[in-house]
Amino acid sequence: MPILEPLIRPRDCIFGALPIRCSIHYTRAPRAPPNLDALPNNLSVLPGRPDLLRTLEGTVDAVIAEHKGAQDRPMGVVVGTCGPIELGDDSSRAAGKLDWERWKAVRGVETYEE
Repeated sequence: MPILEPLIRPRDCIFGALPIRCSIHYTRAPRAPPNLDALPNNLSVLPGRPDLLRTLEGTVDAVIAEHKGAQDRPMGVVVGTCGPIELGDDSSRAAGKLDWERWKAVRGVETYEE
């Protein structure tokens, strides 16, 4: 985990601080997680497959809330996946199922697969 910690620190940007959250889901490991006592608050390690639509909806809602009443508007949301092809397919399906009003409110959702 020490390798990930510098990568998920909040980043300065022209609009303030860019918060970064990272969720790692593992499926081919024991159900008992490794010792995760010292994880930063914005990093979670969870067993099982993620509920991508619920996660995306939560992220979009957070972006909308962050910009409520602000003069600037969101510039979109990116869903990045790294893993099996099926995970990328699932993330694309989740983006496609996102409510149209939410999609418009954040000015688009893009998916990226690695």
